[in-house]
Amino acid sequence: MRQFLALASRFGWIVVPVAFVWVLASGDRYWQFVAGLVIIYALSALGLDWLMGRAGIVSLGNGALMAAGAFSAAYLSQFEWASFPVTLLLVTALGGVLGLLMSIPAARLRGIYFALVTLALHFIVVFVGHQYQQTSTAFLGGVPVADPVLFGYELELGVPWLLFLGVLLGVVWLLLHSMYAAHPGRMWLAIHENELAARTIGVVAPRWKLSAFVGSSALITLSGGLLGFYTGRVSADTFTLIFAIGFVVMVIVGGQRSVTGVLLGATAVTVAPLLFGQLTRDLSSGQAGFLGWLRDNVFVLNSGLFGVFVLVVLLYLPRGVVPSLAEWVRARVIHGAAPSATPAPLSAASTEAAEVESGEPPLLEIRDLRLTYRNGARALDGVDLGLRRGELLAVVGRNGAGKSSLMRAVTGFYRSEGVTLRGRVAVDGVDIAGRSPARSARLGITLVPERDKVFGGLTVGEQLRNVGDIDAAKDAMPNEWELLESRWNSPAGLLSGGERQILAMTMAASLRPRLLLVDEMSLGLSPIAIDRVTRALRDLHERTGVTILIVEQNVDVARGLADRVLLMEAGTLRPLGEPDGSPAGAAAAREGSIDASR
Repeated sequence: MRQFLALASRFGWIVVPVAFVWVLASGDRYWQFVAGLVIIYALSALGLDWLMGRAGIVSLGNGALMAAGAFSAAYLSQFEWASFPVTLLLVTALGGVLGLLMSIPAARLRGIYFALVTLALHFIVVFVGHQYQQTSTAFLGGVPVADPVLFGYELELGVPWLLFLGVLLGVVWLLLHSMYAAHPGRMWLAIHENELAARTIGVVAPRWKLSAFVGSSALITLSGGLLGFYTGRVSADTFTLIFAIGFVVMVIVGGQRSVTGVLLGATAVTVAPLLFGQLTRDLSSGQAGFLGWLRDNVFVLNSGLFGVFVLVVLLYLPRGVVPSLAEWVRARVIHGAAPSATPAPLSAASTEAAEVESGEPPLLEIRDLRLTYRNGARALDGVDLGLRRGELLAVVGRNGAGKSSLMRAVTGFYRSEGVTLRGRVAVDGVDIAGRSPARSARLGITLVPERDKVFGGLTVGEQLRNVGDIDAAKDAMPNEWELLESRWNSPAGLLSGGERQILAMTMAASLRPRLLLVDEMSLGLSPIAIDRVTRALRDLHERTGVTILIVEQNVDVARGLADRVLLMEAGTLRPLGEPDGSPAGAAAAREGSIDASR
């Protein structure tokens, strides 16, 4: 059973051909026509996902490109030499040219600014389509498109058209899947995640973005040409702004970077309003009162219910329906993340230093903590930890050992991250497991994160004035205050790594935290900067007595700073050894240490 679920979660597209065969065999001409529309819209949405989900470029140009493809097909089909296959090839080539032209402003504009450019393109193309439609002899009802003939056979609505579209979708699907799994897919993904970082490793971003524009635009324009042939007439009134936004909704609802998700999104956006309208008509046939009102206002209700559906997906399935469900299956079923029994007692190694003569309970108590991410990866596997008041504890380990996940388990996860957290995380006896970062912060828990620890566009003074208490910051970090005042009007983004770390710790100290967590304190810093930051954190601890938990890769830094050092490996904690150079401690240190220069 688990093998089947693993196959289904990875190859969810098995459902698509099954549904396709079912529609073919149904004999229902209406739903066969709707299925053809779904496939055409899915081809267009796949092109948009190529641009948005793979290359990270926001676009509202689907409506414009489909309009260009539809009107081009209507114009070319008037000529005897332009057969159905030839027309589609020319329309596809036209889409590539339009994509090339769209890539020119993309070289200078990003994000919402480029999206506005594609929005302007939409209105321009629709305006040109209106003008062509008005000059056409068949203005009433739209511009006619010649009947499609393939290899001497006319494609009729129903099974012939559906077979053709199904084969075309399969070919496009295989080509995209092969491309995304190979070198081009990795290049687009690198640009999507961080274009600057991609450039530093040799990715020629302009070239790959250009290829994404050309390829996706060609596919979208092809779908527009197919739509023209499929419906037999082309009208500019079809390609509204709502029509264009609908494709963005298809990609987001189904799930970006998921071919199956895009197909599901296209199906939902196309079919759901039709099903609701049909249900409303069936219920209210010949009825007055509420059912009659329901029948008369079905269009408005369709829009409202669809908006609620999209909102729910964005709030609770932010990655889209298919990726979220696949991760849930992998995490809950395939990997067998069964809930643990009653938490086991804290291990002696974790609680020995946390116990005090008065028997006072530890400030931070973690018992049998297990954390699993959406993709099924288990970051923490039965962690036990006790941290007494005023202690400075360091956790060391390699990348991926689970150190940062431990910090996030204490400070809280956002609901959209969808982690599975089991066990107990208590501060002063209050269980905070599963709380949001905002709720944890109200208990006096403050995190200095590994990255994005300061606001790069704000000056040092602006950050200290608007976060916490300046007097508390001066009292906690007096030896560093002169440095901060000398940089008072400098944007934090221009500070060195060590200066940013000191600024972040000062802002944290200004909040008067009860529990301070510092993630990768020395990562990326020079030896001189590490010494200064270490001294600053030690002074902060001695002056305020705040309880501090740090995670580190540099064992020497951790041993020289902390009262106690633990080693994390594969999501579990064990003692590193006392800092007296004992053979056991040295062996553990050699095993857990990481070269900080990596």
